Amino acid sequence: MTLSRPPSGLLLDMDGTLIDSERLWFEAEQAAVARFGGDLPRTAEASLVGLDTDTMVARLREGYVPNTDPAELRAAIMDALAGALAGVAACPGAGELVAAALRRGLRCAVVSNSSADVVRRSLAPHPWASALTVRVSADDVARPKPAPDAYLLALERLSLDAESCVALEDSPTGARAATAAGLRCLGVAADAEQRRALGRHTPHVVESLEAARRWLALDGTP
Repeated sequence: MTLSRPPSGLLLDMDGTLIDSERLWFEAEQAAVARFGGDLPRTAEASLVGLDTDTMVARLREGYVPNTDPAELRAAIMDALAGALAGVAACPGAGELVAAALRRGLRCAVVSNSSADVVRRSLAPHPWASALTVRVSADDVARPKPAPDAYLLALERLSLDAESCVALEDSPTGARAATAAGLRCLGVAADAEQRRALGRHTPHVVESLEAARRWLALDGTP
């Protein structure tokens, strides 16, 4: 199924959807856990994708470094991540998707479980992201994803209702947040296992942002 016409608004997750940063986050988490004497296996990655930083720190402490001060662990993760964000790549097709959405007159927002500072630094290297001025981060809400609060705030800032918009997400955490806010959620994931995980929360899942652009009916002439 694809839409017959574009939605009025497009609410875009950042990490793993627009910006190819999930690997960088996990490597920073591994480095931080190792710094405090733990070992974070690659098999843990899927369970950490899409989490806000506080929840991720709590999960790392519970499973891998239980005696670590949460503030110190968070600082170690952010220290390990800081340098990598300066050159973080966009996900394939991100710039084209944003350009097509803006060309068709869609109101767009970035809705992220990262902090406002991480959102700013992650988007800064990409000229196309300068047009995405409506940005909602985990700093803006009391309850981050999977709660709907961030998406509800984005809808308020865009002056749009949920029924007229679509959210793009790469994680079950984000998909749960979007659907809880009443949005249609389009899951985007190249990995088959990730697509299956998204499919448990939304019936709409594609394998790339190029496919998402087609699903959203953005390729036609305005």
